[in-house]
Amino acid sequence: MIGWNQVWPPETRERTEAAHAEATRRLSPQAAGSYAWGWNARTISTRAGTDHWLRVEATPEDRTTRPPHEGIAGAETLPDAVPRPRLHATTTWTKDGWTHHADLLTYIPHRVI
Repeated sequence: MIGWNQVWPPETRERTEAAHAEATRRLSPQAAGSYAWGWNARTISTRAGTDHWLRVEATPEDRTTRPPHEGIAGAETLPDAVPRPRLHATTTWTKDGWTHHADLLTYIPHRVI
């Protein structure tokens, strides 16, 4: 299996990890552990304490179009018996041509749908 850092340029890794560090500073000083990398190295996530998850998404500044929290808002319509993350805090900032959006969510230890 090829690791993402063998595919993406070092500047991508550095930018993404720096965005995660900024989100950690803003939302959750407890964020730590191994990174979970998402599609095209545009998302990066980690556990944040024992019961939270910190997810950071980067979008080129000229392509930021999706409404924030679209999936989370839709999940609120599910019955309470369905485990799902709850949104606890959010922050958005722009740096060097990228818009970064970070969510602090409930950590769900179950497999996701």
